[in-house]
Parts: sequence; structure tokens; C-alpha cells
Amino acid sequence: FVLHLSDGSLEQVTSTPAIETRPRWSPADDRIAFLRATDPATTIGSLLTIDYVTRTTKTIVAGGSQQYAFASPSNGLCWSPGSTNLLTLVGGRNKPLDLYQFPAAGGSGVNVTSGINLFPLAPCWGW
Repeated sequence: FVLHLSDGSLEQVTSTPAIETRPRWSPADDRIAFLRATDPATTIGSLLTIDYVTRTTKTIVAGGSQQYAFASPSNGLCWSPGSTNLLTLVGGRNKPLDLYQFPAAGGSGVNVTSGINLFPLAPCWGW
């Protein structure tokens, strides 16, 4: 949901039965990145973006038993200043969490932590 401060109205942006959390507006204010939980008891799942105008979604990280995106209140996902990339933590079964950079348009991610299993408290680009 988006709360419009001008009149206090709520606008529903997604309409799935899944639990969708950790929304982050892009710096260009045209897309929202968010997690779609694969396990309702946790904050792990798929990382998606949604175009605010067209409501078109794009899966950036497909969550499943082998790979998932993760965010908690203190470490979530972050847009690059130009809205071209996303940082998020990615892990999987028998795979520790690592910090990855993904193109916001979709595609393969790059492991930023180079396998050192760094668990950043708040991954983000400097402004």
C-alpha cells in the first residue's frame, strides 16, 4: 500500500496472497523493490520490483529452497543512487548469506563480499 499524505488515502499496489515486506522506493520514484516471502514466518523469499504506474513486476532474485533474498529491520535492500542496481543479502540451503549487487532491469548478480561471508548491518551505497 501507498499512503498519500495529501489526502490520507491508501492505494493498494500489489494484490497477492503472499506476504510482501521491506518496500523501498527507487531514487527515481518510479519503482518499488520489495520481498515476497516464501515462508510466512520469516523475512526470506524473492526480491521483486514493481513499476508504480504500470504495476508490472520483475523478479530480481527468485526465492526457493536453493536460493533466497533476505532482509531484516536492520539490513534490507537498497537502490543505487541512479536506480540502476539493487543491493541485497542472498543465501540458500547450505549457503551463507552474502551481499549481492543486481541490475534493477534483471540479470545475474555479483557477489560483493567475495565469499568472505560478511553480514553487513545496513548495506547501501553512500550518498
